[in-house]
This record gives sequence, structure tokens and C-alpha cells, in this order.
Amino acid sequence: MSKLINPYIVVIQQDEVLETYRLKRIKIVNAEAKENVINKESNPHYLGCYADLKRSICNRITTKETPIKYSEGFCCSCNMATNIERQLHDCQGRSRFKHVIHTRNNYKDKFEIIINQIVDNITLDSDEVYDKRSSSTNQIRGGQNCENLKTPKYIDEPYRYHESSHCLQFSDLWYNINKLESASYYHSVTISVYEKYSKNDKPAYKKIISKVKLSTKNKNYKNKDSTMQTNFVALTFGDNQYYSLDVDRDRLLIPRKVPPIVEHQYPQAMTPKSI
Repeated sequence: MSKLINPYIVVIQQDEVLETYRLKRIKIVNAEAKENVINKESNPHYLGCYADLKRSICNRITTKETPIKYSEGFCCSCNMATNIERQLHDCQGRSRFKHVIHTRNNYKDKFEIIINQIVDNITLDSDEVYDKRSSSTNQIRGGQNCENLKTPKYIDEPYRYHESSHCLQFSDLWYNINKLESASYYHSVTISVYEKYSKNDKPAYKKIISKVKLSTKNKNYKNKDSTMQTNFVALTFGDNQYYSLDVDRDRLLIPRKVPPIVEHQYPQAMTPKSI
């Protein structure tokens, strides 16, 4: 077995491994869309519920001048038959509930038959028909008192006054949803090589190469005298099972900027301060 007279010492410093993904923005979503209820008890200047675009009490929400569907809101009546009839009308074509009913089950025809039977057994003009699911005299969803039918004189359509308005309200925080694409690794190492020899019976070291960085992007090195050569060999993967994230399933949400006045409420949207 041969032995080097002057052995070499190789020092390898491994840097952190970076896993990177290309991002493709696919849509924008709100952090918290919720229902805001307005009725005759909550607002002393309440004029009634109007769910059409021209007269809606709700502030219609737009993104890039495009109105968001159903942000004009909807009404809840104390009359159960009225609510059922509206639900039936929704099922037949122009509804915020259409996609829910039609995609989650195939019982549309049976559902409409049942609703029609219920409507036939209830008088739509009766003010005495209330939502019996509630244990009190208040509307189960809107919260307005269904027994007190007193109407201010300035109200033109009394039935609207006794209905609650339900508006779509968005948070100030919005997120960009990004799809992950083209996963890849970046890895680097720093190499130094020294020759060990004896000088005056004491160990000494001669620098051959110092702090040469090799990586997945810079894989080869050769010194000027061509006496030393190093190669970086990276592992290659045939599929995505070795990556931390599933590019087909996982999505990355990036918060958008919020107005400065509410920035303190959303720390996730604040720009990190440099140290």
C-alpha cells in the first residue's frame, strides 16, 4: 500500500440548500368575506331592503371597475313563504345559490317539487306567517322583530322595511394566489486544499487552492497549473416526490398591501424592516 509523503487536507464547507419554485399568479382572494346584516332595529334611518343594483343599501364591490357578483346583497323576510319563493326563483336560473345546488347534487327537480308544495300550502300575502325555526319572534337570520309591524309614515313599501338587508363585506386584506411551477434545488460548497509537510520537524501547510465555490450552477474548477481539478456532481430526481411542496396541489398566498391606516391590523401584509 503506497503512502503520500506529503498528504493533502481537503476542507469542505457546505452551504445551505435552497429549494426554489417559479410562481404563476392565478387569482386574487379576500382574507375574510363576511355577511353584514342591517335591519330596522340596527339602523334608525333604515328605509328597507332593496337587492337590485340601482337601489341596494349595500355598497356594491368592484375590482378593477368590474362588479363582484352578488355584492348588491339580498333580503330576508319574516314571511317564510316569501323566502322559500325567492329560493325557488334562485334555483331556476339567476341565483347566488345556483352553483351550490347544481354542482353538489343532482336533486334539482325533486328539490323544486318540494319547494312548490310548501309554497302552495302557505299564503304569500299573510303577515302572520313567520319563520318557525326561531324560538323567538325575531327573524332567524336577520334578527329583526317579526311581531312589531309598525312602519314609519315616510316608508313607501312597508314590507321592505320589515325585511333585513344582508351585504357582502370584505376585509381590507387581499391575497395573490400563486401556483408553484418548475421546482429546483440550488446547493453550493466551498473547498480549500492544503498540502501538509514537515518543516524543522514541525507540521506546516501549503495552500493549493483556497475557498473555491462549486454549485449546481458552477460545477467545475481547474487551477492555473492544471494540477488540481474539482467537479460538483448534483443529484437529479425523476419526479417531484423529493421536493417539499406538491406543485400540483399546493398554492402560495402572498398578502397585498393594505391602507396605512389599517396596516397595524395585518402584520402579514407589512413590509419587513431592514435590520
